[in-house]
Amino acid sequence: MASLQRFMGLGKHPAYDGAIAYFDAEQYSDAIPLFEMTLQECNDPTVQKLARAYLAESYAKVGYKRAVQGNWASAYNYFTMATDYAPQYADWWFQAGFAAYKQGDYASAQSAFQQATQVNPTFARAWFGLGLAQYASGQHETALETLQRWLVSMRLTNDQFQNALELHQAGRFAEAQQAFEQFLQSAEDNFAEYIRWGDEAYQQGN
Repeated sequence: MASLQRFMGLGKHPAYDGAIAYFDAEQYSDAIPLFEMTLQECNDPTVQKLARAYLAESYAKVGYKRAVQGNWASAYNYFTMATDYAPQYADWWFQAGFAAYKQGDYASAQSAFQQATQVNPTFARAWFGLGLAQYASGQHETALETLQRWLVSMRLTNDQFQNALELHQAGRFAEAQQAFEQFLQSAEDNFAEYIRWGDEAYQQGN
């Protein structure tokens, strides 16, 4: 968030000032209760708006840390709290979905992935995540249709997909699920590729 906007709220409530100091120091867990206190105690509309935005981002920042640590239950809780305050961020819905999936909570995973696709209908990873959660919950045919529809957007080839599909056709469902999950994680980690896609979209005026 622009620093000018942030400073517009400084000096209007001590809890907000303290929260911003923690946020700038990347102490997001310490910032969260102070941003929450700000929302409860400060009636200034500018401070309220800023505190909500920073609170959402703080929840998400902690969520990312918990995901890196493999603490999927905590990650899910933090990402869902982030979306409570900022439901317009598709990636936070995606992260909540993946955290739920990693816990084996496939119903919650599907719900979060669907929310991500509603925010951004072209979010290929979210659609692929939805297909993965569908597959894990036993909705194999629906899942395969969802997964195959987003192959190109995920930069996967038919040959790659075919290898996983052969596992499915052989009744090796757990291995097939693992193969599909590897596709999703591989695409998620390919940040250089995402930068290139973003540059292409920018050059096209999108």
